Amino acid sequence: MTVSRYLFLLSIIIMIILSAVAISSYGQGFVERPKYAERVVLLSIDAVRADLAFQLAEEGKLPGFKYLIDHGVVAQGMIVSFPSATAVSHAVISTGAPPGVTGITGNSFHEPGLKVYEKLPGFNGAYLRAEPIWVTADKNGLKAIVASFPQSTPSAWEDKVTKADLFNPYDAFLWPVSYSTLYTTNTSIPRATVISFTEASGWANTDVIGSVVEAYESSISMGDDTWYLYLAELDGDGHPDKLAIVPGEKDLSKALTILSEGEWSQPLNTTITYNGETYIVAPLFKAIDLSLTNFRLYRSLTRPYNGNWFNNETLAWMVWNNVVVKTGMLTDGDWYALVNEWIDPDTYMETVNLTNTFFKEFTLYLIKHTNWNVLLAYTPIVDNVYHQFLGLIDPSMPYYDPEKADKYREYIEEAMIWADSILKAIIDNVDLDNTVVMVVSDHGQWSVKKIVYVNSILYQAGL
Repeated sequence: MTVSRYLFLLSIIIMIILSAVAISSYGQGFVERPKYAERVVLLSIDAVRADLAFQLAEEGKLPGFKYLIDHGVVAQGMIVSFPSATAVSHAVISTGAPPGVTGITGNSFHEPGLKVYEKLPGFNGAYLRAEPIWVTADKNGLKAIVASFPQSTPSAWEDKVTKADLFNPYDAFLWPVSYSTLYTTNTSIPRATVISFTEASGWANTDVIGSVVEAYESSISMGDDTWYLYLAELDGDGHPDKLAIVPGEKDLSKALTILSEGEWSQPLNTTITYNGETYIVAPLFKAIDLSLTNFRLYRSLTRPYNGNWFNNETLAWMVWNNVVVKTGMLTDGDWYALVNEWIDPDTYMETVNLTNTFFKEFTLYLIKHTNWNVLLAYTPIVDNVYHQFLGLIDPSMPYYDPEKADKYREYIEEAMIWADSILKAIIDNVDLDNTVVMVVSDHGQWSVKKIVYVNSILYQAGL
């Protein structure tokens, strides 16, 4: 089977809107004009391979895909645009125009007039030259809602839409605070934030955590703010049992969370200050190891409410309070934490699941609580997991490990199942009598044996 087989643009369309059949007064049957759908939902699942989607659907593991295959229309043999990158293909999907027209020729790309090392971001809607569906709908008096989609950059379309509500959670970023980190006492862990513990002193309301045998303290920075860590040993075995995270002052009654080893916090909906500004955030923490010598506290990607990731502040605030405070706002599995060994593969998959949960609940909230004609949604998690594990299940790859391949295969299958849960939830929460539900993929993915640096080849050739 050729590589192109796996690079199909997967497009499965369910159309429950059927033509009505009526009988004329003369007793002759005729088919009325097709009934047009009043609503359309388009879900993009980044990087889904057609072969794997069909296989898992037939095995009964993807009920959303299975429903579409059994009741809808399946388009096979479609070839993605070139180059088959996320920003490029999504620009094609949202506009119907090829890359030469959209102007998006890469996830980042060079344009004439720029210095040789300069690039433009392909995900930024400011560089999209063709008209996307949310603008077309707006021009025709229809309401578009975009939960997340490459190039849906709200600021890029503020003078081009009057009805559309646009979101792009990837634009919610506070440098450098938003980046995830690992707080650790282990100085050998690369690119982590090293901290140290001393004997705890001056703490109020320590009874909140239980009967404390020994207690230690440290602190971390959240923007310009100091958050305290209170590490308590409760059973006298020499290994701390509980960790409290407390912003601002040493008072356990004000702890945002108290964790046991291996436990995730809920999203910590609070405020921080940075460079004199106040930001609303909802980070998640995982207490990976509570030992003093190898203490590891992981903090997730922390996207703030403040920012240019929406064009309807009232709706965005509703999303924050009804979705983000429950799910957090992770927008990708944390590959950086994985490759730097801050977290193990199982915890990485937990960040993938948290990401999918955010996009799922975000999409469902918009479906249920807004009036829309066209709704676009997205999840990146299959692409996330393919990048980390796909080559590791391929025996032809030099880095293949047969002892771990089955586990990596499980991770890939899990990601497909989680992504399918968004599709199934959409199907279950729209009126299929007047709604078309579409699921697409921007590209497939294939194992990589080596990287070819084309620019270096050209340079060495004197070109």
